Amino acid sequence: MHKPFTLIELLVVIAIIAILASMLMPALNQARDAAKKTSCVNTLKSFGQAGLLYADQSNDYFVPYGTGPGTPTWRENRLFRTLMGSVPVVIDDYRVAAQCLRTQVCPNSYAATGPVVPEIDLSYGVSAEDLYESAWHTLGGTSMISAYKLGRIKQPSLRMTFADGLDFVRQYNYSSLISYQNTADSSRACIAAYRHNKAANSAFFDGHVETLSYSQILGDKNRWYNFYDAPVY
Repeated sequence: MHKPFTLIELLVVIAIIAILASMLMPALNQARDAAKKTSCVNTLKSFGQAGLLYADQSNDYFVPYGTGPGTPTWRENRLFRTLMGSVPVVIDDYRVAAQCLRTQVCPNSYAATGPVVPEIDLSYGVSAEDLYESAWHTLGGTSMISAYKLGRIKQPSLRMTFADGLDFVRQYNYSSLISYQNTADSSRACIAAYRHNKAANSAFFDGHVETLSYSQILGDKNRWYNFYDAPVY
């Protein structure tokens, strides 16, 4: 006949289980965060690959970033969004709606966890210091080149394209860590989104993706603009 547990013995067992659980929770949280970061990296790789495939069909021009005459932004570009592997809501022959699948946004973004159908540019944006300057390569101060020609980009492995953000573009001057911390992830803002332990995932023009801390992202302006010029170190 087995002797029943005493109350003290039961409390000791519960205490041991609680201690073990508290020791395991950080490891479990780290594993979960790592899985979400990997998912985000893979999504951005699909963005980069779709941009390169777009260039193959568009005279070597990467998917347009900005709004030129008759040129939809990347989020509305029907060919680009189709090359990403899904058929979005079609508006006309060239444009589609910004809504997307939850598998096409960062798992840590509000777009992935919110109650409504996500909009793709509430999770990712393209890097640009200003819509009409710097990375957008003005011509004579007035005309905006809305798409980069890949063959002209100097050192594409250094130049950011799609990355964690809160609108269809990200601007250098507003992309501090404090700016992101002060902005709800559900709000539109032209800033970098440091969703991965104060870091953000960024795709580059050569197709690779890196996880960069906020200091790395802001510490090298070559990542942001003057893509047709040799990098300045």
